[in-house]
Amino acid sequence: MGFDVNTLVAYRDEHALELKGKILWAGDSLKLFQKVPNVTRTAVINYFDVNPVLTQGTFCQSMNASGSTPILQKDITVCDMKAEDSWCENTLQNYYFTTQLKGVAGNTLGHWEKDFLNQLTKKILQANEIGAWQSFPTGCLGIFDQLSGDTSRISVTGATLSSTTIIAQIQAMINAMLSNAINISQNDDLYLFVSPSVFAMFMQAMFGNNNFGIPLINYDKNGDTVINFFGPKITLHSTYGLTGTQQMYLTTLSNLYHAFDGVSDDEKVSLWYEQKDDILYYRSKYRIGVTYWLGEYMIVNF
Repeated sequence: MGFDVNTLVAYRDEHALELKGKILWAGDSLKLFQKVPNVTRTAVINYFDVNPVLTQGTFCQSMNASGSTPILQKDITVCDMKAEDSWCENTLQNYYFTTQLKGVAGNTLGHWEKDFLNQLTKKILQANEIGAWQSFPTGCLGIFDQLSGDTSRISVTGATLSSTTIIAQIQAMINAMLSNAINISQNDDLYLFVSPSVFAMFMQAMFGNNNFGIPLINYDKNGDTVINFFGPKITLHSTYGLTGTQQMYLTTLSNLYHAFDGVSDDEKVSLWYEQKDDILYYRSKYRIGVTYWLGEYMIVNF
């Protein structure tokens, strides 16, 4: 069967919701954030600071409650995002014949339409991850931008990270957390977010120190490592969003929020063929925003 550019458009039509869903929340770290859906501009996050008071009392007799429950609020804002690309039909035709190479007994290697759009979606996800942790190209603030002006963050600066300094830096961040964020959750919720290069640096440091007896548990396909020998159990997570930086963020998953629309007709993945110019056009439109709840639960190295 020959090449037909319309099969790519048809695949997009069939999988439109799946492709949009991947763009919105399938990032390597964004999938871990608390989700705030149906946001078209700004939403309010509520935090119930419940403070019950424990007292000794006698059952079946009245007791005076003296606790308090302040309700705190914080805004999370989404920004309009748009990703675009275009390809000459001849370019796609060459791609098609490359991916349709014959395998054993004449079997093809798979659907080129799925492969093509999955690679495209992956690139957008990587851009969203960088925007979430650093800054979006539209000026929408990422986590770093928001923290830079937040004096409540716990900042633990040290030497430039290397395989000889990274373990001491992580220990210093954990000690700062234990001293200054005493109420932070330690129930399998603590994560240390780093770049792939910093993640590799830590593993090389462990190897270089001959710490083979230390219990490191690789437990999922992301290669996350559980660190349970510095005190509290912490999951070390490598994210594409911190690529090119040495920033480290120690916090809880319940402290991170990811907002999106997800239901508006404004959000869509479009693919259309312009026969006059033999060009296939791609455009995805969506809304996305991130924030954290408590600055004092953000322990960072900057």
